[in-house]
Amino acid sequence: MMSNETITEAPKDCGDSGVNWESGKRLFQYLKTRNITGETGQVAFDDNGDRIYAGYDVINIREKQKKHVVGKFYYDTEKAKMRLRINDSEILWPGKQKKKPEGIMIPTHLKILTIEEKPFVYTRRLTEDEVNCDEDEIPCPLFNATDGSGLYI
Repeated sequence: MMSNETITEAPKDCGDSGVNWESGKRLFQYLKTRNITGETGQVAFDDNGDRIYAGYDVINIREKQKKHVVGKFYYDTEKAKMRLRINDSEILWPGKQKKKPEGIMIPTHLKILTIEEKPFVYTRRLTEDEVNCDEDEIPCPLFNATDGSGLYI
């Protein structure tokens, strides 16, 4: 891409400068079409820009910070999506218990929490006139802990 296009420098201010970095948008689109092998394995992205073919170990921290692999978060080529597999019989539970406490359920999906941290994560409030986000944005509920109200940003 660098040999075929002029890539402008990214804005210095990632705050509320109002400047769209068009080269950055083109770079993002370009990266989504690549499939390469790197030091962490196969690197490719889906239409949303999320990494696919990734593989992660799920670990159980034990005494003296020893890490024990109890599962995998991996790309399932048959189902063409990321999957979570956990062997709960390998987990050492709080109190050094080998048996899973009653009422504890192993999730089959992950929830990810993030915070606004420019230049990695940007947020903006939707105006009252807006019903949907732009195509390169993801709606995110913001909950007010004091009154339970929610709105999208």
